[in-house]
Amino acid sequence: MAKGEGKVVAQNKKARHDYTIVDTLEAGMVLTGTEIKSVRAARINLKDGFAQVKNGEVWLSNVHIAPYEEGNIWNQEPERRRKLLLHKKQIQKLEQETKGTGMTLVPLKVYIKDGYAKLLLGLAKGKHDYDKRESIKRREQNRDIARVMKAVNQRLKEELKMEKLVAYKRMPLWNKQTMPEAVQQKHNTKVGTWGKITVLKGALKFIELTEEGEVLAEHLFEAGADNPMAQPQAWHRVEAATDDVEWYLEFYCKPEDYFAKKYNTNPVHSEVLEAMQTVKQGKALDLGCGQGRNSLFLAQQDFDVTAVDQNGLALEILQSIVEQEDLDMPVGLYDINSASIEQEYDFIVSTVVLMFLQADRIPAIIQNMQEKTSVGGYNLSFVPWTRRIILARLTSHSPLKKENWQTITRIGNWLSTMKIQAICTVAMRMAIVFNYALRPY
Repeated sequence: MAKGEGKVVAQNKKARHDYTIVDTLEAGMVLTGTEIKSVRAARINLKDGFAQVKNGEVWLSNVHIAPYEEGNIWNQEPERRRKLLLHKKQIQKLEQETKGTGMTLVPLKVYIKDGYAKLLLGLAKGKHDYDKRESIKRREQNRDIARVMKAVNQRLKEELKMEKLVAYKRMPLWNKQTMPEAVQQKHNTKVGTWGKITVLKGALKFIELTEEGEVLAEHLFEAGADNPMAQPQAWHRVEAATDDVEWYLEFYCKPEDYFAKKYNTNPVHSEVLEAMQTVKQGKALDLGCGQGRNSLFLAQQDFDVTAVDQNGLALEILQSIVEQEDLDMPVGLYDINSASIEQEYDFIVSTVVLMFLQADRIPAIIQNMQEKTSVGGYNLSFVPWTRRIILARLTSHSPLKKENWQTITRIGNWLSTMKIQAICTVAMRMAIVFNYALRPY
């Protein structure tokens, strides 16, 4: 398309069928009488038109401009020769390129630009019959590819629904020449990553390997075929089975790994995953959310999540992910030490946070969490300090800081005196899930 092109009033579709267009350039048109009115009304036909360089000028022939209906003596001959306006250097170049080279000049389209009629002129080479057949064949192949894509996407959709996997990355479209050397050598996918190969054209050979590189099995992946996924950490390589192969690769993972895989964040906390067996969807608060390892997952699970932290940089990263994923999830600054949660929530999450807070604020923070948890709701707190770690710190050359020891003492005292029934998981750590439906009042 010409730079600044305006309203198109005529196109020569036949030109691209009969010719291979090598180059294009914009030319002005010398119109007389009422011709410009007919052109603006799209009463122009370029089908049999051509241009020639004669005596240092470029002339357009066989282009039909219909007489203007309301015209009179000012109407011109419909197929008269018309002069084209080009720079002198452009004309000289066209003369060199068309003289004795078998190249010709054909009109491709006419458009109105800044009130003037402009012609897009093509430097063209005539196609032989086999060239035309090749163009038709290419068009049909593109249609076939589109049909294959539709069928493959439908099957993939059904497969992913069954497997409960989600795509987090798609590689570019590759052919025999552009496919990376790395995929043609022995390699495997990462832990928790499945690879999905989609062949659009031709065929690709998929070779299963041992870790030592020995061939276990070979598969032919063809266009439109229901090709299996490469399993996590399974060794394999691929090679082109046909010269015309076109294919792309997608990576899939389980929903809980999606954000960690795609955005390189920390994975969702294992205690949050385990809590999903107990906690129902509802309104959730992620206290000390960081970059969103837990809040993003909860939003994915259809919780109505609010994520807060006092680390501005972490919140900026989280906000960027929220916008990219088009999530409805408020993200904001909040000092947990203030113990000033105002709204009620069905699920309050605070993992790897409590030990960093002011020790004397722990009781108030816990009380605030309790008061702002709906009846029947849950709290989940995770404190990654174990008796073994504490003793190791106390006996090492780098003892636990006094303020951290006070925090742990506060948490420990609170745990031992709390008047709430709890579902507890202890595995060399303190991990607590409180069910407020069980609060004994």
